[in-house]
Amino acid sequence: MQTLSVERRQGPRTYTDTYRFASQLPLRDGDDALEVNWCELTTTRDDGKVVYHNAFATHHPITAANVAEIVRAGRARWKVENENNNTLKTKGYHLTHNFGHGKQHLSALLATLNLLAFLFHTLPELLDSSYQRIRQSSFSGGAWPGTRGLRSPRWRRMRSITGGSSITGRRMESAGAIPSGR
Repeated sequence: MQTLSVERRQGPRTYTDTYRFASQLPLRDGDDALEVNWCELTTTRDDGKVVYHNAFATHHPITAANVAEIVRAGRARWKVENENNNTLKTKGYHLTHNFGHGKQHLSALLATLNLLAFLFHTLPELLDSSYQRIRQSSFSGGAWPGTRGLRSPRWRRMRSITGGSSITGRRMESAGAIPSGR
């Protein structure tokens, strides 16, 4: 087991990042166990309080030169996965719902549809500047208005910013899906 300690200042405090790492550790008991490389980060404040601790397993070789980068990548991946899973659980996608009531593959199909809905809501957030402006200026808490709110001032503002060309704008009105705001 190797150890690397790095001190850093953040504002008035000094933190010590202590990395421990080892290579080719068996993932479980047994001769046929998969071997992984393991690293751990413990961050301690100057008063001795531990403010962060986590461990990661990887197939990448770990050395003193790259352990900090591997931990940084592991933390970023964990953060992305945690935030996405939290969104899928709590922001209307109902991914925690038990879809196991159908025949063979219904649960996988419904989970896939949930993930596709999440993808189609995420893409405009990343790629469409009009959508980003709307979300920043109009919708507090990241919640879309309900069907009753389609004629609200916020919804009209969204339609005016996008030129009314969104599927939820004039096209839905012309299809009779929602009453006209005129």
